Amino acid sequence: MPTEDNNEIRRERSDDEPVSGLDELLYSLGEALRAKQSKEAIAKLIEKYAEDVPNRSKAQRHMIYWGHVITAFVVVAIGVFGYLKIISVETCGALLGGIIGGLYFSRR
Repeated sequence: MPTEDNNEIRRERSDDEPVSGLDELLYSLGEALRAKQSKEAIAKLIEKYAEDVPNRSKAQRHMIYWGHVITAFVVVAIGVFGYLKIISVETCGALLGGIIGGLYFSRR
């Protein structure tokens, strides 16, 4: 699908120096983007992505909530195990410190 304008650009370029592979790739990409079918395909892609954005944000929000619930459950479980002396105080402190450190550094 080369147009006359592209051929002129290539001819001008060939007078100065040979066309490199990157230039050929860029020319062919430009020709493909000028086609009506590719414009329609890009428009459909953007529309599908725009329709999916609310679903993605909802899923991300649910993942954040479940992450908070699981973290709270683990912290409470470690605290209960430490209180009931199922695990030692030092182990309980180390586990809680690891969780707090993980939470702190995951937000950076």
